[in-house]
Amino acid sequence: MKKQYIGNLWNNRKDNETFTSGKIDLGPLGRVKAYLRKLQKEQDNQPDFGLYVNRSQIGAFWYKDNEGNRYLSGNILGVQVTIFKNHKEKDTDSDYSIVRYRESENKESVSKSD
Repeated sequence: MKKQYIGNLWNNRKDNETFTSGKIDLGPLGRVKAYLRKLQKEQDNQPDFGLYVNRSQIGAFWYKDNEGNRYLSGNILGVQVTIFKNHKEKDTDSDYSIVRYRESENKESVSKSD
């Protein structure tokens, strides 16, 4: 699997409100400004967070835990991605990275024989 960084998010504060936003590369659709919002869950199978561009939801994410490491797993426009918390070295570093995992391009394709 090949790791592809497609965006970064920062925790922000404006007018006594805290929010998370950043830039995401949507491939042919270009780079867009997006924000992450915690959702009100009524059932366990509903997502914990939504990712929005303008006022349209383009992604949904669930909390996951792997050996004590918490992250968000979900999709953006149907593409599976993961959001990891960064270990910041500088204040200007992003708080989160958005990563897409892709199959290696040099993997051999399997074809059917007739």
